[in-house]
Amino acid sequence: MTCSRSSSKDKPLAKFGRLMQTYLTFAPRGFSSFSEAMSVWTKDKLHVRSSLSRELAAVSGLPEAKLPLLLFSEHHLSHAASAFYPGPFSRAVVLLCLDGVGEWATTSAWLGEGTSLAPLW
Repeated sequence: MTCSRSSSKDKPLAKFGRLMQTYLTFAPRGFSSFSEAMSVWTKDKLHVRSSLSRELAAVSGLPEAKLPLLLFSEHHLSHAASAFYPGPFSRAVVLLCLDGVGEWATTSAWLGEGTSLAPLW
């Protein structure tokens, strides 16, 4: 079996945009937190696609051009998928509460049916 795609838990640019808007809204308060976060983001997190490609190529022995396409999913979709897919139900509602780390939403609900997940809100 071959893999044509792989996904990650967050969309880095969407999350970065949320962080920037939050920091700008509350500036100049939180400047120390901002400068610390931006150091991490500019060095590592904004370059996660190329870092993953490099590491996957090294582990697999494949050239980067032959690797599966890397996709980034919404933060809450990743949580919902990890709750629904390993579970025993073929149909279920997944409710995510009070998660303020992802892109924008802090709560969401998803309907899982078979192999699909759809946002309810």
